[in-house]
Amino acid sequence: PGQKYLMTEGNIGSFTVIGVSEQLFNKLAPNCGEYIYYVFPDVVHARREELDMFRSLISLIERSEISGQSVSFVESLVHSLLILVVSCYDRKIKDESIDRRALKVLSLIETHYTQHLPLKFYADKVGLGEKRLSTLLLQATGYSFSELTQRRIVMQAKRLLGSYEKSVKEIAAMLGIADEAYFSRMFKKATSMTPRDFRSSCK
Repeated sequence: PGQKYLMTEGNIGSFTVIGVSEQLFNKLAPNCGEYIYYVFPDVVHARREELDMFRSLISLIERSEISGQSVSFVESLVHSLLILVVSCYDRKIKDESIDRRALKVLSLIETHYTQHLPLKFYADKVGLGEKRLSTLLLQATGYSFSELTQRRIVMQAKRLLGSYEKSVKEIAAMLGIADEAYFSRMFKKATSMTPRDFRSSCK
């Protein structure tokens, strides 16, 4: 509730973004760990009947917020929406034969990204050579290993900058980065904004 926005960008047309907190996601979808964050592609293509279900659920979420429905009722709608998204992506995995070892590594990155572990750590975990794993990750996501880890760090940095009053240095440290200047350069390269400018834009 309060996190739904309808936006238009160029010739993409209208689309819907629903923000779900990490806590709520974990509560409603405890068995979807491997799908969290960047494992989802930037766009999930739904079939016509799935689009109808998406629209119906989104409409119900909007109306339930306006009418003051109970939190548990709204959570049940969001849970249904998450299940639908996961089912769309699960079909994508099957259709495109995405290697499950790549998905396993994406799940491991989610667990360890603040530790900044080398590619070899992940390759050893799934019994692959570094070069082979790099290829699988690129095929599965369109990003290199270093791009994936940086995207995850920047995503979390955005959440922390927008939600907490901690300093940029403290947030960098929470993400396993001791050098504030390096963190700021990495963040700006990814977003075209400094961490402080990004924080200001959230207010």
